[in-house]
Amino acid sequence: MKRTSAVILLLICVCFAYAVEQKVQINGVYFILNEEFQTAEVTFKGNFYYEFDEYQGDVVVPSRVVYNNTAYRVIGLSPAAFANCKSLKSVHLPNTIRMISRECFKNCSALQSVVLPEKLEVIRTEAFANCRRLTTINFPSSITTICDKAFMGCKQLCKVYTLAPQISTCAFDATCTVYNQALPTQLVPEPEDRVPAIISDVDTNIPQTGKHNETTLVVIIANEHYQEVASVPYAIHDGEIFYEYCINTLGIPAEHIRFTKDATRNNMRRQLNWLSAAVSAFNGEAKVIFYYAGHGIPNESTKKGYLLPSDGFGDDINSAYALDDIYATLAAMPTKSVTVFLDACFSGSNRNGEMVVNTRGVALSVKKNVLSGNLVVFSATADDQTAYPINNEGHGMFTYYLLKKLQETKGDASMGEIVEYVQNSVNKRSILVNSKSQTPSINVSPAIGNDWKKIVLK
Repeated sequence: MKRTSAVILLLICVCFAYAVEQKVQINGVYFILNEEFQTAEVTFKGNFYYEFDEYQGDVVVPSRVVYNNTAYRVIGLSPAAFANCKSLKSVHLPNTIRMISRECFKNCSALQSVVLPEKLEVIRTEAFANCRRLTTINFPSSITTICDKAFMGCKQLCKVYTLAPQISTCAFDATCTVYNQALPTQLVPEPEDRVPAIISDVDTNIPQTGKHNETTLVVIIANEHYQEVASVPYAIHDGEIFYEYCINTLGIPAEHIRFTKDATRNNMRRQLNWLSAAVSAFNGEAKVIFYYAGHGIPNESTKKGYLLPSDGFGDDINSAYALDDIYATLAAMPTKSVTVFLDACFSGSNRNGEMVVNTRGVALSVKKNVLSGNLVVFSATADDQTAYPINNEGHGMFTYYLLKKLQETKGDASMGEIVEYVQNSVNKRSILVNSKSQTPSINVSPAIGNDWKKIVLK
């Protein structure tokens, strides 16, 4: 009898809830209206937040809406209200809102500007996660709490100012500096080149697979700006978009990824040390992805390849990081597989085809590394070739076609399929555009043999 009464009571509550709440569209914004309290909450269009890209361009949320001659006060944002709206560029929120709900603006990859309410108090978990175009955020003095991963993946957000007493230690990316103070009256503007002027077709419509890849660990190093040698066009952009594919398409948790821009030699060593420690916690079940975009240089006497840190010298291999050392570190890890992507060449030239060091007149061909362990290394070039960019896409050519294959297959392609596609596409594009060959090369440790072709990153 008690159980029957409880069920009846529950049904009555559900019916009452539906009686006082309804979803409506008013001036292009979707609201859940509460008729009893005459309040409104911004929400998404369909039954699930990922069904539509309903919010586009610039959106202004009003503090008050009228429906059927009844005024409703806008007091909240539903969880994931704007999530996955890839065309949303800016949002102006009313001062009647006190909290940004969880995942509210998650994966809004084009979002550049947000005006927060003057009385905002709380920003919930992953509220702005992966808003990679967001460069600044001005917090009101009323803010008290910023929760876990609220701004995780906001790679252009380099510094913030807030007096919030409760800020999660993982609210922001490690590359973002949090100042516990009010916003200064004058700030030095961020460099204009932080946001790429070019948006490629692989930068948008990044597949959201819903995959949970809990055993893969990733290190991404993107070296674009060098202290002593020419820069590498689009390298940081390459790393940023690869990071997004790791999270959204391959389903790798953000805490499993370490992304470093313009890494020094010590930065690179630190990330490899982190990777070694992290792998050991998975008892042999971990898979590893190591991605690098930047300069590579050859040792002229030994013909061996090196990765050049941002503080390295193009004519001093002692300032660089030997591939042999990197591969030895990766091979020593107890893993199921290690996949290395190198968007770099080791001939001594840069992405523009010029020499990294002006005194070197010819490109060199480096020796192929002898691999051990469970390594699969896929490099942008072979022999003495140059790793070219695709300027109208804003990416290195190798990375562009790697991302393109992940996009087209939603991450389900095997390494064999990826290698075949990237090799054919890069070689064809380079011949047509640059009148020079660029053939991505594959190098596999003997322990794996032909099984590398079956490896899936997802």
